[in-house]
Amino acid sequence: QNWSTEKWSEGVGGGDIIRTKLGTMGDATTSPLFQIEKALKAVGDSDYVDDFIEWTETGEEFMDSLYQADSLANSSNLKTGSGKQTPPEVFIEQSRKEVVKMQSIAKRMDAMVK
Repeated sequence: QNWSTEKWSEGVGGGDIIRTKLGTMGDATTSPLFQIEKALKAVGDSDYVDDFIEWTETGEEFMDSLYQADSLANSSNLKTGSGKQTPPEVFIEQSRKEVVKMQSIAKRMDAMVK
């Protein structure tokens, strides 16, 4: 699924749907990203990767983007403070941008695997 072209702000179902797709809440076992951190570690510890340090650093960058996307999606569900609230669509769009970043990182990681 090419999430970079999906219109997340329109009819996606809100931040919880995004978080479920990211494998961070709900029935996370249905997400392809469920336990991705363990998988990245296993590949890094295998003979499939020549440069363990580069793999590990790139994996950390991937996980940082995943956690940022999750946090932003969660923020779209929250109403905090008084005054003018940030619309949920703003957080959803920011979350989408993090997912696009994750896709780019994943492509770099794919090139590291022999």
